[in-house]
Amino acid sequence: MGERMSTPAKRLPDHEIASFETLYSSELPVVFGFLRIRAAGDIALAEDLTALVFLSAVEQFQAGRGDVVTRNWLLTVAKRRLIDHWRRLEVAERKAPLLRPTTPAEDLSLSLSERELVERALAALTTTDQAALTMSHLDGMSVPEIAEVLGRGKRATESTLRRARERFRAEYRRLTGD
Repeated sequence: MGERMSTPAKRLPDHEIASFETLYSSELPVVFGFLRIRAAGDIALAEDLTALVFLSAVEQFQAGRGDVVTRNWLLTVAKRRLIDHWRRLEVAERKAPLLRPTTPAEDLSLSLSERELVERALAALTTTDQAALTMSHLDGMSVPEIAEVLGRGKRATESTLRRARERFRAEYRRLTGD
């Protein structure tokens, strides 16, 4: 019980540690950036999901399959982890609706960058709307693909996307004062 747990990289076979460390140092900013954008600026969520992605990579290295861990592999795992997160949130929202805190107008800076405005507008949407928009616009997924991920029919997903776009536009206009 008094043993210290080693970091995941330390549990790798010696010959794999250098490979993993190289991969980690080069791909960490890419994976984190990918998740941060898709998590509507929720840095804590992006950090948590990034850790899970690299834990999956460690497991591949431990199993002797480190060669399959590429940037594309990492981003695919990241996307799946985020989708799983959205699904869990959607289930939680159905069981107990969440109250979203609103940002007082005086807290909004006039110098918000475009990215910050988009992140704030996205954050004001439901998790389902966020998921649908990011899968459509950032990931380039088709309506049938999004429907499958969300566990909905094609027409319901089309309606979700249409309403999400309308809500996003309205929130964006509110933030910009247009």
